[in-house]
Amino acid sequence: MVYKQHPGLTDYDAVSAVESLIEFYTAIEVYNEIKEMCDFRLGKNQPENIEPEETPVPISEYEILQCLKTIKSSINKWTKWNGRQGYLNFVKGYMPYI
Repeated sequence: MVYKQHPGLTDYDAVSAVESLIEFYTAIEVYNEIKEMCDFRLGKNQPENIEPEETPVPISEYEILQCLKTIKSSINKWTKWNGRQGYLNFVKGYMPYI
C-alpha cells in the first residue's frame, strides 16, 4: 500500500524500516526490564514471591536518576574501551544468574 502511494520507495527503504522496528522493539524490551528494576528499588510493584527480609529499603527517585546517570556513563566508558558489548560483558561478571 505504501509502495503504491510512494512509487519511489526501494528495497533499501523497506529493510531500513524493518531494522528500525527491530531496534525499537528491542529497546522497549530492555526499557521494560530496566523500569521494572527501578520500580522495585523505588518500592513499587514488589514481586509476590519475594520474602519481606529480601526486599531492599526503597530509594528515592533522585537516587534512581543518579544511578541511571552513573550506568549511562559506565556504558559509554566500557563501550569505548572494549567495543560494542564492553559494558554488557563487564557487568555480567557481577550477575551470577546470567
